[in-house]
Amino acid sequence: MDRTISHQCRPNAASIEVIGLGLGRTGTTSLWAALDILGFGPAYHPMQSPNQTEDWTAWAEILEGKDTSFEAFDRILRGYRSVVDSPVATMYKEVYAAYPNAKFILTVRDPVKWGESIKETTLKSYILLSKHESQLTPEVGAMIRWSRAYFDGYHNGRLAMHAKEEMEEHNERVKAFIPTDRILVYDIKEGWDRLAEFLGV
Repeated sequence: MDRTISHQCRPNAASIEVIGLGLGRTGTTSLWAALDILGFGPAYHPMQSPNQTEDWTAWAEILEGKDTSFEAFDRILRGYRSVVDSPVATMYKEVYAAYPNAKFILTVRDPVKWGESIKETTLKSYILLSKHESQLTPEVGAMIRWSRAYFDGYHNGRLAMHAKEEMEEHNERVKAFIPTDRILVYDIKEGWDRLAEFLGV
């Protein structure tokens, strides 16, 4: 699946200062709240967006390769100063190129516990709701569409059986790609000292 973002249009590329590359269920909601408090708000989290139906549809089109222009990508995030969680976490190469001055935070947790958590929450909901897709509201239908692109696309349908490995592989890919001086590998349980120091506040 080609998700290469075209950078022909970069209307507000400087707006995003901090990007969370940790997968969902690694403390991304806590990081989202912390970034607002530490002065990097408004922060974007896909589950907290006031425009969920629009956003989820737009993310699905990017992930599916139907609209890979930077304009489509930036349209969702314009006006925000930071962003966390998937699908941005899975698009680390694209956001690194798109926001050249941003700092990156990779939230991590025990991969076995993460696997148990993701299977009992997000993945479980996706499997259940996708069986009744024709009966869903437009908002939930849009969420299922981008969830499909995430679970079956980025994770190749492997989360149910290989969640631990999927998280470990994601983290290693991110750490190998982002320069060490631009990324903080961070467990939310550590508190805010290292986070604040990394962000310079």
